[in-house]
Amino acid sequence: MAVYYLVATLFGLIVGSFANVVIYRVPLHKSIAYPPSHCPECGERIAWYDNVPIVSFVVLRARCRKCGKPIAAQYPMIEAFCGLLFLWSAFTYGRSLRAAVAAVFLVTLLILAMIDVDHRVLPNVIVLPLMAFGLVVVAAGFTLRADVLPLVFSSALGPWPSAAARALLGFALGGGILLLLALVYRGGMGGGDIKLMAAIGLFLGPYVLFDLFVGVLLGSISGIYLIAVKGRSRKDLIPFGPFLVIGAYATLLWGEQVVGAYLKLVGFA
Repeated sequence: MAVYYLVATLFGLIVGSFANVVIYRVPLHKSIAYPPSHCPECGERIAWYDNVPIVSFVVLRARCRKCGKPIAAQYPMIEAFCGLLFLWSAFTYGRSLRAAVAAVFLVTLLILAMIDVDHRVLPNVIVLPLMAFGLVVVAAGFTLRADVLPLVFSSALGPWPSAAARALLGFALGGGILLLLALVYRGGMGGGDIKLMAAIGLFLGPYVLFDLFVGVLLGSISGIYLIAVKGRSRKDLIPFGPFLVIGAYATLLWGEQVVGAYLKLVGFA
């Protein structure tokens, strides 16, 4: 298994390098395939030996080989985090299709969070394929009678006819609740957040409610801090996507345990 974990981590580092390209180019409406990787300052094409995840950053001392301009620390950080996400998926779900699905899901969420932080947008070109990917996996799992999605579930929630039913309920709850909030509080919720939450629901099932709870809690704390300490206005835009992503990560890590403990506390389990 050690070799499996190593391979998963290394592959995650490589995917992290590609994730950096997506994070930088998609919001600018640039192709992610052409031109090849190059320095954003001088335009020099980056050779393969200068494009090795993390290693090249250290060897080059965080500077472009040609022009000497600094390389943002975000690049190796994204690569390292993607490596950890792949390692976590491999460790949690073993040698299974679920591990691969989880890794794709988690890295895509990271990409969306970074774009939302930098540009205040959740691009349809990423959110909709994530949603389509989830629906395809749900349909394939239902057809093959394989429980791939949702990624988290507890018997404490009671009996269910199928894994697909849990995933589709998460899809309806995630998108439906935010859509309702958007209709009630016009302008208070972006369409990208609604679509992202619906997509997340496919992967988390009913536990998407825990994600929403964590996201709203962290978003509220952040908003209060910015208004009270930083002097921001209520009209200032605070991207909600990153909080939903953090909530999704928290759900996969602790959602089952926290919800299970709560259900026991109130006598439902």
